[in-house]
Amino acid sequence: MIVRKNRRMRTLTHYLIVNKAVADLLITIFHMPYKLQIQLINRHAVVIGGQVGLLICKLVGYTQDVSIACSVLSLMSIATDRFMAIVFPFKRITWLQRTRYVIMSLWLVSFLVCSPLLYANRMEEYQSAFYRYEEWSPLFDPLTGGQNYTIVQVALFYALPLFVITVLYTFLEFKVWKRSVPGQAAPSLPPHRTHSMAKKNLLKLLIIIVCVFVASWLQYHVIYFLQFSSDIYINCNVPETTMFYCLFVGHANSAINPCVYFVLHKEYRRGCYTRASPIQSCSTL
Repeated sequence: MIVRKNRRMRTLTHYLIVNKAVADLLITIFHMPYKLQIQLINRHAVVIGGQVGLLICKLVGYTQDVSIACSVLSLMSIATDRFMAIVFPFKRITWLQRTRYVIMSLWLVSFLVCSPLLYANRMEEYQSAFYRYEEWSPLFDPLTGGQNYTIVQVALFYALPLFVITVLYTFLEFKVWKRSVPGQAAPSLPPHRTHSMAKKNLLKLLIIIVCVFVASWLQYHVIYFLQFSSDIYINCNVPETTMFYCLFVGHANSAINPCVYFVLHKEYRRGCYTRASPIQSCSTL
């Protein structure tokens, strides 16, 4: 609603922030209740059986992977948009005209790359309880199918995007913060100074969002890699509560993001209390 009613916030960057918020909501709605009941009732158990239970079994893990994938792809697209806005501002116009297609492409890639998990997620009944497990045969190798899927997930939706984001933001930080602006700051800043401050504030917000994402999900990916290397996992004596901690911190990212937006971006704070007027201050780009 804030982005919609504020004309200056109707940019690809803010629509991608909205898209990331949608991904966070999907994790909150579909994945958190299931993980909570696992911790409270029975590990890897599904409450009901039949076709409904099988559908829940397949969608829960798949929805989480799709949502996380779309989140990190949104972060990479935001970094790309910021890079285009500052380095190639005129070429960015054609990029902005395709906002809908950019967001649709992010979801499509996430759906397709994570689709093997729909096949692998299975459910079986044991002692009047229903359990979810992964079985990659016969379509994939039963020994390496899950490991290969995890490697692809981490490479495409964690390591590679964050590498690209780091490179782009490092360049932008050097270009924006190191750029010398002639003259001293006056009580009433000229338009180009206000424009430059807005770029710095938005870039600072986006860098913090990326750092929070990295810190939230790093432990989760590390533990999964250790689990696929069972010998290392056993030798490290990783406690059972470690996975709960990793899941808690990872899911907490969905709750931290809106707090960061409202603390560090005044237009999001202002949008909660006042109705946007036709003329907005030049605080977002």
